[in-house]
Amino acid sequence: MVIVGILGVVVYGLLDLILGYAIIIDKETEGIGVIVIGILYFAWSVLYIISGVYGFKSCENAEKAKTCYILGTISMVCIVFITMLQCIGQADAASIAKQSVMTFITALIPSFYMYGAMLNSKEIK
Repeated sequence: MVIVGILGVVVYGLLDLILGYAIIIDKETEGIGVIVIGILYFAWSVLYIISGVYGFKSCENAEKAKTCYILGTISMVCIVFITMLQCIGQADAASIAKQSVMTFITALIPSFYMYGAMLNSKEIK
């Protein structure tokens, strides 16, 4: 999650903000949407970094597994929310299908993270 979070900060966050600024210079209304999605991706990437570092630090501590599970759930909710925002402006089914497949692939990492937290919490009992 840390690696994906760092890549997300660079790729999604910074590049979307630069692209949004360039679109605002040309067409004001469309660039704002790109910047909003860029900010959401940037925040999501930072959440990934925080979740990854927290999970790495507390992998031996079964009492902190619930917090890891909550962080994974928040990551999943963010993924679905950002996908819904991206699908709003798309009219064709191919773009929505492509976005749905990418969401599924992106959701695998927090799913494994949540699964690991669940296994770690079972060590308590």
